[in-house]
Amino acid sequence: MWDFMLQPGLATTVTDFTKDLWPLGVGLFALLALSAGLIIGMATRHYLAQQIRTETETASTPRDYRKAA
Repeated sequence: MWDFMLQPGLATTVTDFTKDLWPLGVGLFALLALSAGLIIGMATRHYLAQQIRTETETASTPRDYRKAA
């Protein structure tokens, strides 16, 4: 609640935004959760791709560089 009082002796205005802003809070939380999920998914995908690439490079047969020259 916000409480405003301009001068002593005048009426106090009370504004309650709790119920009006509830859908906005839910929407912002959902957007935050979606963004975090996408970032975690992309990071996991990148990490797994790096592991697969490293394993294939170490498992390959050594190249003969004299034939390539």
